[in-house]
Amino acid sequence: MVAKGVHTARATACSLIFALGCGPGEEPLELPAPDPIHDEVDVFVGTGGRGFGVGSTYPGPRMPFGMIQPGPDTQGEFATISAQHCAGYRGEDPWITGFSQIHSHGMGTADYGVILLQPQQNWTGTRDELEYRLAKGAEEGRPGYYAVEIEGDAGMIDVALTTADRAAVHRYTFPEAAGAGVLLDLAHTLPDGTFHDAELTTDGAELSGWTHFSGAYSGRHGGEQISFVARFDPAPTVVESWDEEDAVGAHLSFDATEVTVRIGISFLDVDGARANLDADVGTASFDEVLEDAEAVWEDRLAAFAVAGGSDFDRAVYASSAYHALMMPTLLTDADGRYPGFDGEAHEADGFTYYSDFSLWDTYRTQHPLLNLMWPEIQSDFLASLMAMHDQGGHVPQWPLGTGYTGGMIGKPETVVFADALIRGVGGDAVDLDDVVEALLITADQKERHAEYVERGGWISMDTGGNSVSITMEYGWADAAFANLVSLAGDNELAADLRDRSRGWRNLFDSETGFVRPRAADGTWLDPFDPETHYDHFVEGNAWQYTFMAPQDVPGLVEGYGSTEALLQRLDQFFLFASYEEDPVAVPPMQYWHGNEPDIHSAFLFALLGQRDQSVLWSRWVEDAHYGLGYEGLPGNEDAGTMGAWYVFSAGGLYPIAGTTDYVLTEPRFPLVRLRAGDGWLTTAKVGDGPWDQITVDGQVWTQPIVPWSAIANGAEILWSTAE
Repeated sequence: MVAKGVHTARATACSLIFALGCGPGEEPLELPAPDPIHDEVDVFVGTGGRGFGVGSTYPGPRMPFGMIQPGPDTQGEFATISAQHCAGYRGEDPWITGFSQIHSHGMGTADYGVILLQPQQNWTGTRDELEYRLAKGAEEGRPGYYAVEIEGDAGMIDVALTTADRAAVHRYTFPEAAGAGVLLDLAHTLPDGTFHDAELTTDGAELSGWTHFSGAYSGRHGGEQISFVARFDPAPTVVESWDEEDAVGAHLSFDATEVTVRIGISFLDVDGARANLDADVGTASFDEVLEDAEAVWEDRLAAFAVAGGSDFDRAVYASSAYHALMMPTLLTDADGRYPGFDGEAHEADGFTYYSDFSLWDTYRTQHPLLNLMWPEIQSDFLASLMAMHDQGGHVPQWPLGTGYTGGMIGKPETVVFADALIRGVGGDAVDLDDVVEALLITADQKERHAEYVERGGWISMDTGGNSVSITMEYGWADAAFANLVSLAGDNELAADLRDRSRGWRNLFDSETGFVRPRAADGTWLDPFDPETHYDHFVEGNAWQYTFMAPQDVPGLVEGYGSTEALLQRLDQFFLFASYEEDPVAVPPMQYWHGNEPDIHSAFLFALLGQRDQSVLWSRWVEDAHYGLGYEGLPGNEDAGTMGAWYVFSAGGLYPIAGTTDYVLTEPRFPLVRLRAGDGWLTTAKVGDGPWDQITVDGQVWTQPIVPWSAIANGAEILWSTAE
């Protein structure tokens, strides 16, 4: 019996025949044919969890990188903790407050979650969320669709949501027409959010207006003002609105058992929201919009395919691929306008403008994945970041909505630009020299950069917190920047950057075998415990940051004195972590896949000549830290980072961001296929193993890495048994 998805297909490429040793007259070996994955996505993966295992994902429908994301905002039995409701929803909660129109995905801070609609039966007149919330019943979801039953006064109310890029459609089905109504709450925010002001206009079946609010990140630049236009079908029989200091909203009554709401939003103005609604939805029915949404997702997810594997593994892979396409967020209106960082409206000339870049996370996996699979989208992202520089004064490291947040540390924007441009991605969207200049200006504006440069690539603990983490981040970024300025022809600056990128070695204590906080006079932090989360580290400890030098593996070897000693310490790193009984109750002391600084570490083994250990530990990460349902992630999904990690790891190769190198390990499935430029990248295991020989397009490959040039427009990478 053939496992699900393993439909055999002839390997027709000559490279396959050569690679597998087929001579004249011999039959070529067969590879399994990949199956599509779009029907296997679990949209609830990571929507719950506990402790440090909260995924903060969002189950409602959205288009790939779309502007509007309608979905449920929930409340717990006793409290609504912001850290558990960063995307508004927590799967384990029993109550649904309502359905707001915009959400983040996988962020570690609560933001957005505004313009809330809540169907009601026999509304009591309350404007208090604790009173108008309704009990959650059965729910289901798939890409482009979410549905749930909520317990109304006269029975269960069926809610269904679908979406286009900038406009969404809600469908509410009531158990009876009498008392059917919809509540609009413009003062609603997510936990710890602040409502500032709103404006509401009612005109028969159309309501419009805006809300100004601040979330955990948007509050850093004064908050966001999001406009909307909502049209109700059938028209309401009664509209009761209110406009008070801390409450702006309306209740609409209907003489119908089914009410459809078509709603568009804009980060600019009501006119933009109305145009977005007209352009993206118009008068289309719920089913018509749903059909279009599902077609878009089917097409987008067709760029990923696997053969074989268990149903569970295939669903984890499909859900990871789906998560990789959720953020950044479209901010360009249908007419081409977008809100600049200077507070003005601008025309997107030749590109599409996006925001919500969680770059400290996504530079490691998601942006490298997009460079490979959708370089045209990545080009728009680069153009957007440069527009932010042009209008705001520097390239952001974590922009949300219409402004800077200053979130996290390092120079992740540098790695993102370098990673793309050295591959030839984005050169038609941004000017190389302008990018280099912008990144130099941006680096000079960073608080600790002057000390880092003065010391030749490290930061002392005397001048403030986070010294070790910032040093490691800057080192990785400068190595990437060196590759970029080499492309621009400035070899002198490139040499300086490469020297500086190795400055982290000054924080490596050979006696303990860890990077360690150090004073300007050279003395080490004492006492020192590598498991302690000192304020010299950001979201991590010495164990997790010591290996954050993939740009300088020779430096790691030098620090430990030998390759063997480094491998031994890496073994300890993963072995200790694998013994952890409850890795979400407290932050893990060793490998922590729920956070970013060490997620590349399993692939260091292969760079050091032990590919089998990279396979062993990357499989352990996949098995131990990915699953289905509410608790399917080990921590924040981080805007596509964790999803993209799984896609790469399960495909048998992993990018070293800021370089053109991909570490080769081994695919999880018999065959994985990804879109790559104008072709397909296929990775496959041939035979029953051991898979100790790798061929790339028919050529035996002995290097631990494969370069971008070999896979940019597709390739066939096969793992087979060496003869």
